[in-house]
Amino acid sequence: MILYDGPLGRERQNFDFESSILGKWSEGAIENLQVARNSKVAFVLESSPKVLEDSVSPYFRDLFRIEGKLRGVSA
Repeated sequence: MILYDGPLGRERQNFDFESSILGKWSEGAIENLQVARNSKVAFVLESSPKVLEDSVSPYFRDLFRIEGKLRGVSA
């Protein structure tokens, strides 16, 4: 939902992976898996849903909102 922009694996254009949430999570993950794990856990437990929603491709935003409703999280 972050890397792609449509069906059949259509990648997002003009997308800066390095500054995205995924890029930040993967920075140094090979060298320090504990840091990568801790940053993901902190994001999931403490972050606002808006932070993740802003990273999701517009194509998938409706799915993100549905998922939030299923979990009882307002987006």
